[in-house]
Order: sequence, then structure tokens, then C-alpha cells
Amino acid sequence: MKVFKERYSLHDIEEKLEWEFSGNKKIRIVGDINLEYDDYTFLKERLDVIKPHIGNMELLMRYRLSQITSWVFSMRYEDPGKIYVDNTERVLKHVPQHVAGHYLQMYSDAYCEYGFATAAINDLSVKGMFEVVALQAGMSMEEYGILFDIIDGKDNLTVPKLYDENLFGQISYRMGQMARYLEKDTYYAVIEEICRVYVDTKFNRYSINEVLMNNEKAAYTLVDVFQKKCAGLE
Repeated sequence: MKVFKERYSLHDIEEKLEWEFSGNKKIRIVGDINLEYDDYTFLKERLDVIKPHIGNMELLMRYRLSQITSWVFSMRYEDPGKIYVDNTERVLKHVPQHVAGHYLQMYSDAYCEYGFATAAINDLSVKGMFEVVALQAGMSMEEYGILFDIIDGKDNLTVPKLYDENLFGQISYRMGQMARYLEKDTYYAVIEEICRVYVDTKFNRYSINEVLMNNEKAAYTLVDVFQKKCAGLE
């Protein structure tokens, strides 16, 4: 959806994101805001003003949601190294360890503060931050729809067959960029979560709220798309 207006400053964007993430019950991960590509490029351009000040903690704190959102949608639209994550890594390699820890803690606290499903960075490292960004990215509505069709199109479908290696491979292919940054256990947990949402929706016939309660880390967009796909089959 179109989220930002052309007249928005970076300050306006930060306020808009804070409002969305604080009050929108249909956002469980950053990727649920579903920015259009034009929104993403607009955000990236606005962030150029802080690029020369990447070591200024006060400034970065002021616009942390804008940075987090730009990283997340880079997983959808390009390689995250083309934006700020590469600069972040370089900064962290050249500052004292306790400063680097504060830097990463700032982003970790943001995920907790706004109640995002994947919560904090498990280990305060660039690698840990990349993994959280990947989890926060999720996938687009279109990709979730394709995933539903892949699962629903299995021949002689039984619930155990949802977990066979062939299905995992097909889902992994659709996950694209984000799969590159996930630890193996996390990677399989994401795929299993997608399958559980399918089972809860198609076989258990749970309501959207019941599916969300049963899958606490699942993106709202994932659950919503699967619900609508199932409704279309009835």
C-alpha cells in the first residue's frame, strides 16, 4: 500500500512509522506494513541525509524505525548491503566493543518496544541483526499466495506430507533473499510455521484470530492471505 506522501520529511516518515507500528493491529512484523517499491525508494532517499553521520548514536536513535524499515524492505527489493547494513558493519568494526554493543542494543530494544513478533536480536552481533531483519521482512502478499498454492497443490495431500523435503525446497526457493541470512534451525522453523498456519486454516478451520494466537511469531500478512485463499476455495 502507499504509505508515504511526497511532501514527507524524514521526521514525518519516522512519525508515520511510529504511529503504524504502535496502533495497527494488523502489523506483527515490520514487513506487514507492505510498503510499495516507490515508498521504499522514497524512504531510502530520505535516509541519505543521515548517511554521513552513521556514527552519531543520537541521530540514529531518532530515526531508528526508518532505518529498520529500509533494511527490511531491502530484503524484498534488493540486497541489503546496498543500503546501510554494510556501513553499519564497517562502523562496528572500528569502534570500541562497548559502543558497538550499545549500537546493536538500540535496534534490539526497538523490536521489543514495538512488540514485533521476532522480538530482540538474540546475540548482539551484525550476524544476529541480519537474521532479525530477515525475519522481520517476511514476504509479500503475492509470495504468500504462491506459497499457499504450492502447499495446497500437493497430490494426495495429507498433513504429514506438508513436511517432506520437496515441499521445504519449494518454499525455500520462494523465500528468496531472507533465507540467506537465517541460521539453519531458524530457517526450518520459518517453513514449519508456514505449514502450521496452512494446517490451522485449511484443516482446523480456525478463525484468523485463533490462527494468530496459535502461531505467535507468524506475520499477520501470512495468516490473512492464507485465510482469504481458503475462503476462496469454499
